[in-house]
Amino acid sequence: MNNVPGKTHSKLMESKKTKEVAKKFLEKEIGVKVDDADIVAVHHIPGKAGESKPILVKLKNNTAKSNVMRKRYTIKQNLNGFQC
Repeated sequence: MNNVPGKTHSKLMESKKTKEVAKKFLEKEIGVKVDDADIVAVHHIPGKAGESKPILVKLKNNTAKSNVMRKRYTIKQNLNGFQC
């Protein structure tokens, strides 16, 4: 996911907040319900200076991943700037 707003200071708070941001984005903007147990890892990827960092989300099973990937076209049409 690209261009997701938000910054935090500590690594622990950043990882918890990043997971919550990713989960809320998936549920509200994409319409895919993801449980905490379905999310294995969430990381910020280094990006260009002055821009928000992309978020990488690793999901536990293919069912959750498939649900997200099916919505890619909808995401690209409805949400300018967000990419999955």
